[in-house]
Amino acid sequence: MELLNSKVDHHDYMCDHNRLGLQVVQAVSSPRVKLLFDIYHMQIMEGDLVRTIQKNIDWIRPLSYRRRSRPPRT
Repeated sequence: MELLNSKVDHHDYMCDHNRLGLQVVQAVSSPRVKLLFDIYHMQIMEGDLVRTIQKNIDWIRPLSYRRRSRPPRT
């Protein structure tokens, strides 16, 4: 499950904080369901990335990073 930011790129997106995403993943409680932790989006929404990753590493896979200079997806 991917969390996106609602401040800059995805206005009105509802699943935009780790707290909500973790609640969903933990409720499903399946090894096949994890959070896609996109560093770009989570830095915009929450910051403190290192502490968040360390605290929730068992529920987060994989870490996602991309350069903003990448052409948009079509």
